Amino acid sequence: CNCQDKVDQHQIQSAFKGDSVTTDCTYQTTYTMPTFYWYQQKDNGIPKYMLNKVSKSGNSEEEFKERFHGDLNKTAVPLTIKNL
Repeated sequence: CNCQDKVDQHQIQSAFKGDSVTTDCTYQTTYTMPTFYWYQQKDNGIPKYMLNKVSKSGNSEEEFKERFHGDLNKTAVPLTIKNL
């Protein structure tokens, strides 16, 4: 790991059932093609792989494709969750 690499995940805002929310996550890296992974962890559960994003591509587990979307640009990697 490069000591100059940094990821900041900001707090998630409140939302209502049926809403969509986007988490704010910014990063700094010296890598030219960073890869990001998202996992879901429920209370007292183990992390469950959801999706990843690298450059303009990525993949998602089937059960998360409809509601969860990761994006990636040069400074941020937001995750949008639809239909809470």
